[in-house]
Amino acid sequence: MRQRLKRKSGAADEYTQGQRRIIDAQLAEGPADVKAGRVRGPFSTHKEFIASLHKEARKLSRKKTKRSALDRGRSGNWFHKRKRSGP
Repeated sequence: MRQRLKRKSGAADEYTQGQRRIIDAQLAEGPADVKAGRVRGPFSTHKEFIASLHKEARKLSRKKTKRSALDRGRSGNWFHKRKRSGP
């Protein structure tokens, strides 16, 4: 007499059809990202990986726009914290 084994639930059972379509579409974009150079790595060491992260972070911080003095004053930054001279 043969016993039936219960099927283990896998990734195929965890997602709806709509979710699978989205995942498949995002996976299909991967090779295009590699060709366009929007990925980094592989890295031989952890230090190389961290150095790459810091390099990309420096690029992003350079792209920030400077805010005017009025904006800084409204947001409560240095404008309100300055020491005032006088009585």
